[in-house]
Amino acid sequence: MRNLRLPATSLLVTLAVGAMPAAGQAEPPPHWYAEGKLVGSEPIPVKGKGGLGLSLSFSEFYGCNIRDRESISNPTGGGAGIGEMLTVSITACESGRMEEICGVGFQAIPQDLPWHSHLVREASNEVVDVIEGAALEIRCKRKKRSLGVFSGMLFGSVTSSKWTLLFSEERNILRKGSEHLYFSGGVVIRGRQGHKKISAA
Repeated sequence: MRNLRLPATSLLVTLAVGAMPAAGQAEPPPHWYAEGKLVGSEPIPVKGKGGLGLSLSFSEFYGCNIRDRESISNPTGGGAGIGEMLTVSITACESGRMEEICGVGFQAIPQDLPWHSHLVREASNEVVDVIEGAALEIRCKRKKRSLGVFSGMLFGSVTSSKWTLLFSEERNILRKGSEHLYFSGGVVIRGRQGHKKISAA
């Protein structure tokens, strides 16, 4: 049997490839953390609270508050963190320049719950919570007239500021045909005892 010998140059190339730095490898998928500890595969209940700005056809809606009840977990096997928004309540919305259409106020009524979400790591290394199947019916509070259901995906940037999730108007647009509902604001997510501070990385 002949002895096979690699040329010295081939051996050097093999060693170089084997010694590739970790920085050249793909970033791991993002996960949910509670109090700095990795959340497991068993969903933990959390609550969200914050403020919203809604804008329809260049007319601002003001003063909306949002509260939600949801669960978060990290799938077994190392996949990206996931969530499920079970209830969403949007209250105290004022009409602003929409008074000629809705009078003194309007309602933003969540539809098609639960909404499911998953974490993604973007090229900038920013972690974003992508909420799928979000839908809001906009209804005039006094006149009881519906302006329709606006639906789509929402993108909440995970921050280290006072907000857990921050929604920019430029990126968060729900649609009804050719009409757009711009969604912006911030939400703080908190868990029960032992899971108060929620983050993702």
